[in-house]
Amino acid sequence: MSTAHQESPADRLPLNDWQTTAADPALTASLSSMLELPPPLAALLAARGHTDPAAAARFLAPLDQKLTDPMQIDPVPEAVDRILHAIGRGGRIVVFGDFDADGVVATAVLSDMIGAMGGNVRPFIPDRHTEGYGLTRAALDRCLAEGIPDLLVTVDCGMGATSLLAELHARGVGLVVTDHHTLAGDFPDGCVVVNPRHGAPPAAAGGLCGAGIAFQLACGLVRRRGDRDDERRRLGAWLDAVAIATVADVVPLLGDNRILVACGLRRLNGRPRIGLSELMKKSAVSNIDVGSYHLGFVLGPRLNAAGRMESAEAAYKLLTTTDIDEARQLAILLDNANSLRRQTEEEVLAQAEEQLARWFDNRRHGAVVVGDAGWHPGTVGIVAARLQSRHQRPAAVIVRDGAGGGRGSVRAGQAHNAYDALAACMPHLDRMGGHARAAGFSLKPGAFDAFREAFAAACRDQVGAVAVRPVLVVDGWLAGSDIGQKLLEGIGRLEPFGEGHQPPCWGLRGVVLRNKPIPMGAEGDHLRLALNTADGVPLQGVWFRGARFLPQFPAVGVAFDITGEIVANTYGGQTTPQLVVRDARMRS
Repeated sequence: MSTAHQESPADRLPLNDWQTTAADPALTASLSSMLELPPPLAALLAARGHTDPAAAARFLAPLDQKLTDPMQIDPVPEAVDRILHAIGRGGRIVVFGDFDADGVVATAVLSDMIGAMGGNVRPFIPDRHTEGYGLTRAALDRCLAEGIPDLLVTVDCGMGATSLLAELHARGVGLVVTDHHTLAGDFPDGCVVVNPRHGAPPAAAGGLCGAGIAFQLACGLVRRRGDRDDERRRLGAWLDAVAIATVADVVPLLGDNRILVACGLRRLNGRPRIGLSELMKKSAVSNIDVGSYHLGFVLGPRLNAAGRMESAEAAYKLLTTTDIDEARQLAILLDNANSLRRQTEEEVLAQAEEQLARWFDNRRHGAVVVGDAGWHPGTVGIVAARLQSRHQRPAAVIVRDGAGGGRGSVRAGQAHNAYDALAACMPHLDRMGGHARAAGFSLKPGAFDAFREAFAAACRDQVGAVAVRPVLVVDGWLAGSDIGQKLLEGIGRLEPFGEGHQPPCWGLRGVVLRNKPIPMGAEGDHLRLALNTADGVPLQGVWFRGARFLPQFPAVGVAFDITGEIVANTYGGQTTPQLVVRDARMRS
């Protein structure tokens, strides 16, 4: 069915159905007074479940909290003993990682700490383009060709590699598997599996990413060796990188993750690693107060770009180098790789939308599925995320091969489970892995068309009828008089933001344009807005990728409603509130 004539819901304002959260007024007033927060922020905390003043105070002070004792995370103690035994006997240890930011950081943290403890350790990171994700046959063959280890420790991978793990076990290789992806397959006897999804870990540790697990495992090593000051300092120096990995991997910023990111941000704003310091300079964020936004949208993408476009080795070297000249060159390399990634991403996205115009039915298909043999495999995850955001349903993007199969990546929003949807399509797949929001898979030869229909149906079945517009949660409605330095300072106290604790989305009713919106950016695809609130307060706004909505805006002086984030905009030494627009609603 051709739907080239259909207009996407992502092209019509409002983009979402707005749903305002509610909080008890008496509780809001109490929290506002006890926590010294502006009432809109106290209401936000209450609506998000932080109703106990003491618990809310702890939430606002992550730097004062302690991580879960790693020895209380089963089976970290057994993994620690296995690694220390190998170190003590001079055994050959391989830390087998992954090529994304989470996997590279996890590999670097554990390899560095084992090496500093005297271990004979070798890091290994698969090649995305020739070996694929995780413990694959191609990657393992190359790893073993460089020497058969006595102990292999996986980080951020290992789920589903049942036959390869059994093969290693049969060859006498000790195994410690650390991962946070959905459990899959069986494990050989004697294989130590550290995964928050396995068993019943303490609640605060349940959402750790690969780098977070590696950091906690390293904490266990340090603890078992007597908490030496030099080893504690060495491990603490990795917090900046672990924070980037945690935000970039989109795990919930609650519990231990919130503590790790807060501690990492403190280090990034103080004494970051040499490589990250140079990357911050190259990214133009070295002279500002770095927040969670910069982890997810500035530094994380650059670490990821190495593995996406070329080799993750550059990112690993940037994290581990102690030479400032090498760090500077590696920062340039990663920044260039990220620029190439953005350009390639836009090209693939445009071709994907052309495919959808020929196949996709907005009211029938529960997912968008596209594929092409010429697409760069390093862009499929990002393009899937862009398509998911634009069409508000899971998106699968596949690099096809000559046999009609291929390798793909899926991204899904809160209402769907990408892993379960793929599992429903197993007759069409050779391999799959991941979790609810992001997953990867290998398609059987000739299965593209059948998979496309099956995956779209599986996603539709998860939610029933496909919603034409998604829900946008509005955390509260502000007047212009609410927007000022106190609000900005209060929002800063709620940092770090991320999955599970999103930046506040505010609504403003009856705003008007002071002049016509101005396209901005190299491609003119963003908008700059000069607004007046209903009570006459001037407010600057910016809408990223919002230029396509320009024809729908009302005339200057005509009232409409708008939603978005209030952020601090510093220019010329002056800091003022700015609205980062999420959606707009015209009045009839």
